[in-house]
Amino acid sequence: MERTESHIDIAGIAFDRNSGALTTGTKRAKLEPRAADVLALLYEERGRVVLRQRLLDTCWDHDGGTDEGLTQAVAQIRRSLDALGAPRETVTTYPKRGYGLTAAGAAVAPRPNRNLAAWAVVGLLIAATIAVLVFAPHWPRHLVRHALGLRPIHAQHR
Repeated sequence: MERTESHIDIAGIAFDRNSGALTTGTKRAKLEPRAADVLALLYEERGRVVLRQRLLDTCWDHDGGTDEGLTQAVAQIRRSLDALGAPRETVTTYPKRGYGLTAAGAAVAPRPNRNLAAWAVVGLLIAATIAVLVFAPHWPRHLVRHALGLRPIHAQHR
C-alpha cells in the first residue's frame, strides 16, 4: 500500500503508519503491518464507508486477503485504540459492506444505493400494473374500448 503522510492523529492518538505504532501520553500499542495498512486506508477515507473488498485489494495487494484476515485486523485496531482510550465507535462496522473511521472529526455516511432509482421505477411500474388490474373492471366499457383503440364490431363492417 502506498504510504503518504507518516504521522497522523486519530481521536487524540498518534499513529505512525510506517511503524504501525499508536501512542498517547505514555501508553503505546503496535499494530501488525496489515492492520496498520487498514487503519491508514480508513483514515485516508474518513467520513466514508470503505468497502471490504477495497480493503482486501488495497491492504493485501491482491495477495490472498480473506474476510477472516480483515476481521482480525479490524479487531486488533479496535483493541489497540480501546486500550489507548479512544471511543469505542472510532471504527464503525457497516455489516456486509465495510468499515468507516469516525474519530477523525467526520461522521461516516453510508453511500447511497445507486440502484435506488431503478428500484423506484420498477416499484412504480408494479403499482401501475396492480392499479390497472384492480380498477379496470370498474371502468366504463366504452372508455376501455376507446383507450385500446377498439371500435364496436358493428362499426367495423360499415
